[in-house]
Amino acid sequence: MTGNRTTLSDGSTGSGINLSGPKALVLNTAETMAYVVDSNQDALISVDLATGNRAVVSNGSTGSGTNFSIPQNLVLNSAETIAYVLDSGIAALFSVDLTTGNRTIISDNSTGTGTDFSSPRGIVLNNSETLAFVINSFGENLLQVDLATGNRTIISDSSTGSGTNFDSPYGLALNNAETAFYVADTNLGALFRVDAITGNRTIISDRSIGLGTYLSGPTGLILNSTETAAIVVDWSANIPLSIDLLTGNRVVKSK
Repeated sequence: MTGNRTTLSDGSTGSGINLSGPKALVLNTAETMAYVVDSNQDALISVDLATGNRAVVSNGSTGSGTNFSIPQNLVLNSAETIAYVLDSGIAALFSVDLTTGNRTIISDNSTGTGTDFSSPRGIVLNNSETLAFVINSFGENLLQVDLATGNRTIISDSSTGSGTNFDSPYGLALNNAETAFYVADTNLGALFRVDAITGNRTIISDRSIGLGTYLSGPTGLILNSTETAAIVVDWSANIPLSIDLLTGNRVVKSK
């Protein structure tokens, strides 16, 4: 691992619609295609990783249903037929058919019951793909969303679970055993572990926990394959870091 950077797609690499405000991406299992949400163009875009070619999967002119407003994040189902897209502009969770581009709101302030979305940012699915878990940045909470009903239930917030309260939670990951969530908080410059049953919150890396470059504005994160480290993107410092989940130590991966 060298940290070297190679452009795969931009205005000079690949053909098709240019990316203008990419917010998040996911790869297919074969790692041949990336799906990107672009908040400036209110679109879901596919990117061929071999050629860099870009194609609109869903936007106001492609697919039916309510248009995106400010799409922020996404996750694919295991069959890679559906993308679940979070939209902070209309505070909604969409399902998007990757073949047709058709968009369906499956949870928003009028679809499903429970705590409303308020600037939803991070999203993961459970293993059975019956639930989505969503970080509500302005609501400072972690929600569970039933994908069949759209009902929303709080897993962790200032009234649910113990520990330091979220301030501006953004990135979200879930371990394979579905026992712990990991949450990157932008304002606190911290990485939390959240007990999936109790909602208890524990900071495992911040300015006072762990060694290495401080987190100044962590946003997205994923777990490595062995679930021993989180790879966190820090938008303020423009760097990715690896954070040891036991010690909280931070190592810059590329700069």
